[in-house]
Amino acid sequence: MDTTHADLDRKRRIARRASLTSVPIWMAMALLQVFTIHFELSNISWRQSAPVFAGVVLLLFLHDLYFRTPLCLKTGLKFSTVGAVSIGIHVVLALTYLIVDRFSYQFALLMAMVMSAGPAYLGLNFGFLPTLSYGFALTGVLSAAYALLPPLEKTLPAPVFFLFVGIVLMGWSVGAIVNGIHRRKKYRVVELLREQHLANEIIRDQKTRLDERTAELTRTHSSLHHMSLMDGLTQVANRRRFDEAMMEEWRRQHRVIQGREPSRQPADLEDLSLILIDVDHFKPYNDRYGHPVGDECLRRVAQAINGAISRASDLVARYGGEEFVVLLPGTPGAGAGRVAERIREAVEALAIPHGASPVSDHVTISLGIAATDQAPGLTPEALIKAADIALYQAKQSGRNRSVVALSSAADGGRP
Repeated sequence: MDTTHADLDRKRRIARRASLTSVPIWMAMALLQVFTIHFELSNISWRQSAPVFAGVVLLLFLHDLYFRTPLCLKTGLKFSTVGAVSIGIHVVLALTYLIVDRFSYQFALLMAMVMSAGPAYLGLNFGFLPTLSYGFALTGVLSAAYALLPPLEKTLPAPVFFLFVGIVLMGWSVGAIVNGIHRRKKYRVVELLREQHLANEIIRDQKTRLDERTAELTRTHSSLHHMSLMDGLTQVANRRRFDEAMMEEWRRQHRVIQGREPSRQPADLEDLSLILIDVDHFKPYNDRYGHPVGDECLRRVAQAINGAISRASDLVARYGGEEFVVLLPGTPGAGAGRVAERIREAVEALAIPHGASPVSDHVTISLGIAATDQAPGLTPEALIKAADIALYQAKQSGRNRSVVALSSAADGGRP
Protein backbone atom coordinates (compact mmCIF):
# COMPACT_ATOMS: atom_id res chain seq x y z
CA MET A 1 0.00 0.00 0.00
CA ASP A 2 1.45 3.36 -0.99
CA THR A 3 1.60 6.44 1.23
CA THR A 4 -1.57 8.05 -0.19
CA HIS A 5 -3.73 4.94 0.30
CA ALA A 6 -2.26 4.32 3.76
CA ASP A 7 -3.04 7.89 4.83
CA LEU A 8 -6.59 7.64 3.46
CA ASP A 9 -7.17 4.35 5.26
CA ARG A 10 -5.89 5.89 8.50
CA LYS A 11 -8.30 8.84 8.15
CA ARG A 12 -11.19 6.45 7.51
CA ARG A 13 -10.41 4.53 10.70
CA ILE A 14 -10.22 7.79 12.69
CA ALA A 15 -13.51 8.98 11.20
CA ARG A 16 -15.20 5.69 12.14
CA ARG A 17 -13.95 5.90 15.72
CA ALA A 18 -14.99 9.57 16.07
CA SER A 19 -18.69 8.82 16.32
CA LEU A 20 -18.05 5.97 18.76
CA THR A 21 -16.72 8.48 21.29
CA SER A 22 -20.33 9.57 21.84
CA VAL A 23 -21.36 6.06 22.92
CA PRO A 24 -20.09 6.36 26.53
CA ILE A 25 -21.75 9.79 26.82
CA TRP A 26 -25.14 8.44 25.79
CA MET A 27 -24.69 5.40 28.02
CA ALA A 28 -23.91 7.74 30.89
CA MET A 29 -27.06 9.73 30.07
CA ALA A 30 -29.12 6.52 30.18
CA LEU A 31 -27.64 5.58 33.57
CA LEU A 32 -28.21 9.13 34.78
CA GLN A 33 -31.86 8.86 33.72
CA VAL A 34 -32.18 5.64 35.73
CA PHE A 35 -30.77 7.49 38.75
CA THR A 36 -32.90 10.62 38.37
CA ILE A 37 -36.12 8.69 37.73
CA HIS A 38 -35.47 6.55 40.80
CA PHE A 39 -34.98 9.61 43.00
CA GLU A 40 -37.75 11.59 41.23
CA LEU A 41 -35.40 14.28 39.92
CA SER A 42 -36.43 14.08 36.24
CA ASN A 43 -39.38 15.23 34.17
CA ILE A 44 -38.79 12.67 31.39
CA SER A 45 -39.96 9.07 31.24
CA TRP A 46 -38.46 6.13 29.41
CA ARG A 47 -41.29 6.22 26.87
CA GLN A 48 -40.52 9.87 26.08
CA SER A 49 -36.74 9.31 25.79
CA ALA A 50 -37.02 6.15 23.64
CA PRO A 51 -37.21 8.02 20.26
CA VAL A 52 -34.07 10.02 21.16
CA PHE A 53 -32.06 6.91 22.05
CA ALA A 54 -33.36 5.14 18.93
CA GLY A 55 -32.17 8.11 16.85
CA VAL A 56 -28.74 7.83 18.49
CA VAL A 57 -28.49 4.11 17.61
CA LEU A 58 -29.54 4.78 14.03
CA LEU A 59 -27.03 7.64 13.69
CA LEU A 60 -24.17 5.50 15.02
CA PHE A 61 -25.10 2.68 12.64
CA LEU A 62 -25.26 4.96 9.57
CA HIS A 63 -22.03 6.73 10.51
CA ASP A 64 -20.14 3.46 10.91
CA LEU A 65 -21.65 2.03 7.71
CA TYR A 66 -20.68 5.15 5.75
CA PHE A 67 -17.00 4.87 6.62
CA ARG A 68 -16.82 1.08 6.63
CA THR A 69 -17.98 0.86 3.00
CA PRO A 70 -16.60 2.60 -0.14
CA LEU A 71 -19.55 5.01 0.10
CA CYS A 72 -17.33 7.59 1.84
CA LEU A 73 -15.08 7.64 -1.21
CA LYS A 74 -17.83 7.79 -3.82
CA THR A 75 -19.70 10.78 -2.36
CA GLY A 76 -16.61 13.00 -2.44
CA LEU A 77 -17.48 14.69 0.87
CA LYS A 78 -14.63 15.59 3.19
CA PHE A 79 -14.33 13.32 6.22
CA SER A 80 -14.27 16.37 8.50
CA THR A 81 -17.52 17.63 6.98
CA VAL A 82 -19.29 14.33 7.61
CA GLY A 83 -17.88 14.29 11.14
CA ALA A 84 -19.15 17.81 11.82
CA VAL A 85 -22.63 16.89 10.54
CA SER A 86 -22.64 13.78 12.74
CA ILE A 87 -21.69 15.82 15.80
CA GLY A 88 -24.38 18.36 14.94
CA ILE A 89 -27.01 15.64 14.85
CA HIS A 90 -25.80 14.33 18.22
CA VAL A 91 -26.14 17.86 19.61
CA VAL A 92 -29.69 18.17 18.21
CA LEU A 93 -30.65 14.84 19.79
CA ALA A 94 -29.15 15.93 23.11
CA LEU A 95 -31.01 19.26 22.97
CA THR A 96 -34.21 17.41 22.15
CA TYR A 97 -33.63 15.19 25.18
CA LEU A 98 -33.05 18.21 27.46
CA ILE A 99 -36.06 20.11 26.09
CA VAL A 100 -38.33 17.09 26.55
CA ASP A 101 -36.98 16.79 30.10
CA ARG A 102 -37.74 20.52 30.48
CA PHE A 103 -34.53 21.33 32.40
CA SER A 104 -34.92 19.30 35.56
CA TYR A 105 -32.22 18.45 38.06
CA GLN A 106 -31.14 15.84 35.52
CA PHE A 107 -30.20 18.75 33.25
CA ALA A 108 -27.81 20.14 35.89
CA LEU A 109 -26.20 16.73 36.44
CA LEU A 110 -25.99 16.09 32.71
CA MET A 111 -24.38 19.43 31.93
CA ALA A 112 -21.85 18.87 34.71
CA MET A 113 -21.05 15.49 33.20
CA VAL A 114 -20.54 16.68 29.62
CA MET A 115 -18.79 19.91 30.66
CA SER A 116 -15.37 18.27 30.51
CA ALA A 117 -16.05 15.96 27.56
CA GLY A 118 -17.63 18.52 25.21
CA PRO A 119 -14.95 21.21 24.94
CA ALA A 120 -12.20 18.61 25.17
CA TYR A 121 -13.46 16.58 22.21
CA LEU A 122 -14.47 19.57 20.09
CA GLY A 123 -11.40 21.64 20.98
CA LEU A 124 -8.96 18.88 20.11
CA ASN A 125 -10.70 18.06 16.84
CA PHE A 126 -12.00 21.40 15.55
CA GLY A 127 -10.08 24.11 17.37
CA PHE A 128 -10.97 27.07 19.56
CA LEU A 129 -13.50 29.08 17.49
CA PRO A 130 -15.73 26.14 16.39
CA THR A 131 -15.79 24.82 19.97
CA LEU A 132 -16.66 28.21 21.44
CA SER A 133 -19.36 28.65 18.79
CA TYR A 134 -20.85 25.27 19.71
CA GLY A 135 -20.88 26.30 23.36
CA PHE A 136 -22.61 29.63 22.78
CA ALA A 137 -25.09 28.10 20.34
CA LEU A 138 -25.88 25.31 22.81
CA THR A 139 -26.45 27.63 25.76
CA GLY A 140 -28.40 30.05 23.56
CA VAL A 141 -30.80 27.37 22.37
CA LEU A 142 -31.19 25.99 25.91
CA SER A 143 -31.85 29.48 27.34
CA ALA A 144 -34.40 30.25 24.61
CA ALA A 145 -36.15 26.92 25.17
CA TYR A 146 -36.22 27.49 28.93
CA ALA A 147 -37.71 30.95 28.47
CA LEU A 148 -40.34 29.89 25.90
CA LEU A 149 -41.48 26.50 27.19
CA PRO A 150 -43.69 26.20 30.26
CA PRO A 151 -41.97 24.68 33.30
CA LEU A 152 -42.83 21.26 34.67
CA GLU A 153 -42.84 19.94 38.20
CA LYS A 154 -39.06 19.26 38.46
CA THR A 155 -37.89 22.22 36.31
CA LEU A 156 -35.09 24.26 37.86
CA PRO A 157 -35.93 27.78 39.07
CA ALA A 158 -34.87 30.55 36.66
CA PRO A 159 -32.05 32.00 38.85
CA VAL A 160 -30.56 28.53 39.37
CA PHE A 161 -30.90 27.67 35.69
CA PHE A 162 -29.27 30.83 34.33
CA LEU A 163 -26.56 30.78 37.01
CA PHE A 164 -25.81 27.22 36.07
CA VAL A 165 -25.84 28.06 32.34
CA GLY A 166 -23.44 30.98 32.95
CA ILE A 167 -21.03 28.75 34.90
CA VAL A 168 -21.23 26.12 32.17
CA LEU A 169 -20.55 28.73 29.50
CA MET A 170 -17.49 30.04 31.37
CA GLY A 171 -16.17 26.53 31.85
CA TRP A 172 -16.86 25.71 28.23
CA SER A 173 -14.94 28.82 27.13
CA VAL A 174 -11.93 27.88 29.26
CA GLY A 175 -12.05 24.33 27.93
CA ALA A 176 -12.28 25.61 24.36
CA ILE A 177 -9.25 27.87 24.86
CA VAL A 178 -7.09 25.24 26.54
CA ASN A 179 -7.93 22.42 24.16
CA GLY A 180 -7.84 24.71 21.13
CA ILE A 181 -4.30 25.79 22.02
CA HIS A 182 -3.36 22.17 22.63
CA ARG A 183 -4.80 21.24 19.24
CA ARG A 184 -2.84 23.99 17.53
CA LYS A 185 0.37 22.75 19.17
CA LYS A 186 -0.48 19.16 18.31
CA TYR A 187 -1.11 19.91 14.67
CA ARG A 188 1.98 22.10 14.55
CA VAL A 189 3.97 19.14 15.79
CA VAL A 190 2.24 16.93 13.22
CA GLU A 191 3.02 19.48 10.53
CA LEU A 192 6.65 19.66 11.61
CA LEU A 193 6.87 15.87 11.62
CA ARG A 194 5.29 15.77 8.16
CA GLU A 195 7.77 18.39 6.92
CA GLN A 196 10.61 16.46 8.50
CA HIS A 197 9.38 13.25 6.88
CA LEU A 198 9.13 15.07 3.55
CA ALA A 199 12.63 16.50 4.02
CA ASN A 200 13.94 13.01 4.87
CA GLU A 201 12.27 11.65 1.75
CA ILE A 202 13.87 14.40 -0.34
CA ILE A 203 17.27 13.78 1.27
CA ARG A 204 16.88 10.03 0.77
CA ASP A 205 15.87 10.58 -2.86
CA GLN A 206 18.80 12.95 -3.43
CA LYS A 207 21.17 10.48 -1.77
CA THR A 208 19.86 7.68 -3.95
CA ARG A 209 20.34 9.83 -7.04
CA LEU A 210 23.80 10.85 -5.82
CA ASP A 211 24.74 7.22 -5.20
CA GLU A 212 23.47 6.28 -8.65
CA ARG A 213 25.36 9.20 -10.18
CA THR A 214 28.50 8.28 -8.23
CA ALA A 215 28.21 4.66 -9.35
CA GLU A 216 27.69 5.83 -12.93
CA LEU A 217 30.71 8.13 -12.72
CA THR A 218 32.74 5.30 -11.18
CA ARG A 219 31.75 2.99 -14.02
CA THR A 220 32.50 5.71 -16.55
CA HIS A 221 35.87 6.43 -14.94
CA SER A 222 36.67 2.72 -14.82
CA SER A 223 35.64 2.38 -18.46
CA LEU A 224 37.69 5.41 -19.49
CA HIS A 225 40.66 4.17 -17.49
CA HIS A 226 40.33 0.77 -19.12
CA MET A 227 40.08 2.41 -22.55
CA SER A 228 43.14 4.55 -21.80
CA LEU A 229 45.13 1.35 -21.24
CA MET A 230 43.83 -0.46 -24.32
CA ASP A 231 44.92 -0.20 -27.91
CA GLY A 232 41.90 0.91 -29.89
CA LEU A 233 42.77 -1.06 -33.01
CA THR A 234 43.87 -4.45 -31.69
CA GLN A 235 41.98 -4.46 -28.36
CA VAL A 236 45.04 -5.57 -26.41
CA ALA A 237 46.96 -3.47 -23.89
CA ASN A 238 48.72 -0.38 -25.19
CA ARG A 239 52.27 0.89 -24.65
CA ARG A 240 51.28 2.85 -21.54
CA ARG A 241 49.82 -0.25 -19.88
CA PHE A 242 52.91 -2.24 -20.76
CA ASP A 243 55.18 0.37 -19.20
CA GLU A 244 53.11 0.32 -15.98
CA ALA A 245 53.03 -3.49 -15.84
CA MET A 246 56.77 -3.66 -16.52
CA MET A 247 57.57 -1.40 -13.54
CA GLU A 248 55.08 -3.23 -11.30
CA GLU A 249 56.61 -6.61 -12.09
CA TRP A 250 60.11 -5.24 -11.73
CA ARG A 251 59.35 -3.88 -8.26
CA ARG A 252 57.61 -7.11 -7.28
CA GLN A 253 60.55 -9.17 -8.48
CA HIS A 254 62.88 -6.95 -6.47
CA ARG A 255 60.77 -7.50 -3.31
CA VAL A 256 60.76 -11.26 -3.89
CA ILE A 257 64.53 -11.32 -4.28
CA GLN A 258 64.88 -9.42 -1.00
CA GLY A 259 62.42 -11.79 0.72
CA ARG A 260 59.77 -9.13 1.37
CA GLU A 261 57.02 -10.84 -0.63
CA PRO A 262 55.88 -14.48 -0.25
CA SER A 263 56.53 -16.71 -3.22
CA ARG A 264 53.56 -17.82 -5.33
CA GLN A 265 55.73 -20.09 -7.51
CA PRO A 266 58.89 -20.83 -5.50
CA ALA A 267 60.82 -22.33 -8.39
CA ASP A 268 60.76 -19.40 -10.80
CA LEU A 269 59.01 -16.41 -9.22
CA GLU A 270 62.19 -14.37 -9.39
CA ASP A 271 62.29 -14.75 -13.17
CA LEU A 272 60.83 -12.27 -15.66
CA SER A 273 60.75 -12.76 -19.40
CA LEU A 274 59.92 -10.46 -22.28
CA ILE A 275 59.03 -11.26 -25.90
CA LEU A 276 59.20 -8.59 -28.60
CA ILE A 277 57.23 -9.47 -31.74
CA ASP A 278 57.34 -7.89 -35.19
CA VAL A 279 55.09 -8.75 -38.15
CA ASP A 280 57.40 -9.64 -41.01
CA HIS A 281 57.42 -7.25 -44.01
CA PHE A 282 54.30 -5.45 -42.86
CA LYS A 283 54.95 -2.26 -44.85
CA PRO A 284 54.87 -4.15 -48.18
CA TYR A 285 51.68 -5.83 -46.91
CA ASN A 286 50.06 -2.43 -46.33
CA ASP A 287 51.27 -1.15 -49.69
CA ARG A 288 49.83 -4.12 -51.54
CA TYR A 289 46.53 -4.73 -49.70
CA GLY A 290 45.77 -1.28 -48.30
CA HIS A 291 45.60 0.06 -44.76
CA PRO A 292 42.10 -1.24 -43.86
CA VAL A 293 43.23 -4.80 -44.68
CA GLY A 294 46.48 -4.11 -42.81
CA ASP A 295 44.50 -3.03 -39.73
CA GLU A 296 42.44 -6.21 -39.88
CA CYS A 297 45.66 -8.23 -40.18
CA LEU A 298 47.04 -6.59 -37.00
CA ARG A 299 43.81 -7.31 -35.17
CA ARG A 300 43.93 -10.99 -36.09
CA VAL A 301 47.60 -11.27 -35.18
CA ALA A 302 46.98 -9.59 -31.79
CA GLN A 303 44.13 -12.00 -31.01
CA ALA A 304 46.27 -14.98 -32.02
CA ILE A 305 49.05 -13.81 -29.70
CA ASN A 306 46.56 -13.24 -26.90
CA GLY A 307 45.05 -16.69 -27.44
CA ALA A 308 48.46 -18.34 -27.13
CA ILE A 309 48.93 -16.87 -23.62
CA SER A 310 47.65 -19.21 -20.93
CA ARG A 311 48.15 -17.33 -17.65
CA ALA A 312 46.17 -14.38 -16.32
CA SER A 313 49.38 -12.73 -15.09
CA ASP A 314 50.85 -12.60 -18.61
CA LEU A 315 50.32 -9.42 -20.62
CA VAL A 316 50.04 -8.86 -24.37
CA ALA A 317 50.45 -5.27 -25.55
CA ARG A 318 50.88 -3.40 -28.79
CA TYR A 319 54.35 -1.89 -28.61
CA GLY A 320 54.02 0.35 -31.65
CA GLY A 321 53.11 0.02 -35.33
CA GLU A 322 53.31 -3.64 -36.22
CA GLU A 323 55.26 -4.55 -33.05
CA PHE A 324 53.82 -6.38 -30.05
CA VAL A 325 55.28 -7.26 -26.68
CA VAL A 326 54.48 -10.07 -24.25
CA LEU A 327 55.40 -9.77 -20.56
CA LEU A 328 55.76 -13.09 -18.74
CA PRO A 329 56.18 -12.76 -14.94
CA GLY A 330 57.61 -15.79 -13.16
CA THR A 331 58.82 -17.33 -16.43
CA PRO A 332 62.46 -18.26 -17.15
CA GLY A 333 64.05 -17.97 -20.56
CA ALA A 334 63.39 -21.61 -21.52
CA GLY A 335 59.68 -21.27 -20.73
CA ALA A 336 59.53 -17.97 -22.64
CA GLY A 337 61.06 -19.72 -25.66
CA ARG A 338 58.28 -22.29 -25.63
CA VAL A 339 55.65 -19.57 -25.34
CA ALA A 340 57.26 -17.70 -28.24
CA GLU A 341 57.10 -20.74 -30.47
CA ARG A 342 53.46 -21.27 -29.53
CA ILE A 343 52.73 -17.68 -30.51
CA ARG A 344 54.62 -17.97 -33.79
CA GLU A 345 52.73 -21.15 -34.70
CA ALA A 346 49.38 -19.57 -33.77
CA VAL A 347 50.01 -16.61 -36.10
CA GLU A 348 51.23 -18.89 -38.87
CA ALA A 349 48.09 -21.01 -38.46
CA LEU A 350 46.01 -17.96 -39.38
CA ALA A 351 47.29 -18.38 -42.93
CA ILE A 352 46.74 -14.72 -43.79
CA PRO A 353 47.83 -14.31 -47.44
CA HIS A 354 50.95 -12.15 -47.94
CA GLY A 355 51.89 -11.98 -51.61
CA ALA A 356 54.57 -9.32 -50.99
CA SER A 357 56.58 -11.35 -48.44
CA PRO A 358 59.87 -13.00 -49.51
CA VAL A 359 59.65 -15.22 -46.41
CA SER A 360 56.32 -17.00 -46.92
CA ASP A 361 53.11 -16.75 -48.90
CA HIS A 362 51.28 -15.87 -45.66
CA VAL A 363 51.85 -13.52 -42.76
CA THR A 364 54.60 -14.53 -40.32
CA ILE A 365 56.23 -12.98 -37.27
CA SER A 366 59.69 -12.71 -35.76
CA LEU A 367 60.26 -12.86 -32.02
CA GLY A 368 63.02 -11.72 -29.69
CA ILE A 369 63.16 -13.12 -26.16
CA ALA A 370 64.96 -11.76 -23.11
CA ALA A 371 64.79 -13.15 -19.57
CA THR A 372 66.30 -12.15 -16.24
CA ASP A 373 67.70 -15.65 -15.66
CA GLN A 374 69.70 -15.30 -18.91
CA ALA A 375 71.07 -11.87 -17.97
CA PRO A 376 70.81 -11.29 -14.19
CA GLY A 377 70.89 -7.73 -12.85
CA LEU A 378 69.39 -6.11 -15.95
CA THR A 379 67.28 -3.01 -15.58
CA PRO A 380 63.87 -2.88 -17.29
CA GLU A 381 65.37 -0.75 -20.07
CA ALA A 382 68.24 -3.21 -20.52
CA LEU A 383 65.83 -6.17 -20.63
CA ILE A 384 63.80 -4.47 -23.38
CA LYS A 385 67.01 -3.66 -25.24
CA ALA A 386 68.13 -7.29 -24.99
CA ALA A 387 64.78 -8.47 -26.40
CA ASP A 388 65.08 -5.89 -29.19
CA ILE A 389 68.56 -7.17 -30.08
CA ALA A 390 67.22 -10.76 -30.11
CA LEU A 391 64.40 -9.65 -32.39
CA TYR A 392 66.91 -8.01 -34.72
CA GLN A 393 68.88 -11.28 -34.79
CA ALA A 394 65.71 -13.22 -35.65
CA LYS A 395 65.08 -10.90 -38.59
CA GLN A 396 68.69 -11.16 -39.72
CA SER A 397 68.44 -14.95 -39.56
CA GLY A 398 65.61 -15.09 -42.08
CA ARG A 399 62.53 -14.07 -40.03
CA ASN A 400 59.59 -16.30 -39.03
CA ARG A 401 61.52 -17.50 -36.00
CA SER A 402 62.26 -16.72 -32.35
CA VAL A 403 65.66 -15.98 -30.80
CA VAL A 404 66.55 -15.93 -27.10
CA ALA A 405 68.94 -13.15 -26.05
CA LEU A 406 72.25 -14.27 -24.56
CA SER A 407 73.66 -12.84 -21.34
CA SER A 408 75.86 -10.44 -23.33
CA ALA A 409 73.08 -9.21 -25.54
CA ALA A 410 72.47 -6.10 -23.49
CA ASP A 411 76.02 -4.93 -24.17
CA GLY A 412 75.61 -5.08 -27.91
CA GLY A 413 73.18 -3.52 -30.30
CA ARG A 414 71.89 -3.51 -33.79
CA PRO A 415 74.66 -2.92 -36.32
